[in-house]
Amino acid sequence: MNPIVVFDLDGVLLDFAASWAQCASWELGRPIQKVSDAYGLQERYALSARECHRVWSAFHRDAWWERVPSHDSAWDTVCNVEAAGASVWAVTNVDAHWVHARAISLGGLIPSGRIICLGEDASAHHRVEILEALHAQAFVDDQVANVNAAVGIVAAPVLLYQGYQGQEEPAHGVTVIDDLLDFPVVIDSMLRSGRAV
Repeated sequence: MNPIVVFDLDGVLLDFAASWAQCASWELGRPIQKVSDAYGLQERYALSARECHRVWSAFHRDAWWERVPSHDSAWDTVCNVEAAGASVWAVTNVDAHWVHARAISLGGLIPSGRIICLGEDASAHHRVEILEALHAQAFVDDQVANVNAAVGIVAAPVLLYQGYQGQEEPAHGVTVIDDLLDFPVVIDSMLRSGRAV
């Protein structure tokens, strides 16, 4: 069986923040500027709680989930991982009824049957349960807590560093990259050896 490699979607393969900011600009009728490196969108774009709620309502209502673009490096990265013999899956913290929209936004890069929607309140523990169930060998995410929780569960937990403020430090055993194209290089020897957790 091919080794399983799992990607987070928003922030790793997909440029969710750009779509959300565009939606915010349209919904609120003004330019939206990033003012901090906070992970939370309300703080990142200096919005009130009411404004943030309006934007989320518009994002869900107006099919924005289907229009989130992939990062420039997403296709090359996934194709390189698949060329090395891995089966690629994705996880995302959105409700399951958006799985088809997520597949549309990926443009066929990962089929909907390999996209796992955990729900908006899913924790790092929920992701670990999925990684265990899949017998995943590698996992890349942009949130430190998610990657730290995967240490000891997958052979290669990888953090795509985005510079978010206020996150914990990567645990021993986490590989940190700042370019998604480095991910296939990091896991290449593991995939070639067929090493399992």
